[in-house]
Amino acid sequence: TIEDGTYTIKSALNENYVIDVAGGSTANWANVQLLTNNRMNNQKFNVKYLGNGYYKIIAVHSGKSLDVKDARIANCTNVQQCEYTGNDAQKWWIKDAGNGYYNIISKLDNIKTLDVYMAQAGNGTNIQVCDLVNNTAQKFKFEKVVEEKPKQTIEDGTYTIKSALNENYV
Repeated sequence: TIEDGTYTIKSALNENYVIDVAGGSTANWANVQLLTNNRMNNQKFNVKYLGNGYYKIIAVHSGKSLDVKDARIANCTNVQQCEYTGNDAQKWWIKDAGNGYYNIISKLDNIKTLDVYMAQAGNGTNIQVCDLVNNTAQKFKFEKVVEEKPKQTIEDGTYTIKSALNENYV
């Protein structure tokens, strides 16, 4: 449903909030939450198609996978990051939900989807899995990360560099 690449994953509740690995942790079992988009690497995910309809979603900063805690299929089970092992708790069906949004459904049972706790977009709001009811708390937009590469903005040469605060200082 989407091409392989690096993405930020925005909440349909408020697109200023994105999926984030708490505190930029690189540890196994670090919590996954919503946070205001700050464009840091703990809010960027490499999405790779595995075949048979499933993807792995890997945090750029840690190289760890989105993972359903303890591979549980109960409602309100926490989502965390963990070393990728290829188990079903780390495989996701990215299902088109319309209008540019997607449900991110666990392979564990194909009805548990990423869900924003209490449908509240806010800093630190937990991400969990719950039965798919296709409400706004379960819809996400994948925005491709385009890294801007630095370009030469001035010609090579010898310059005097003046302060913008006071041009008498160089």
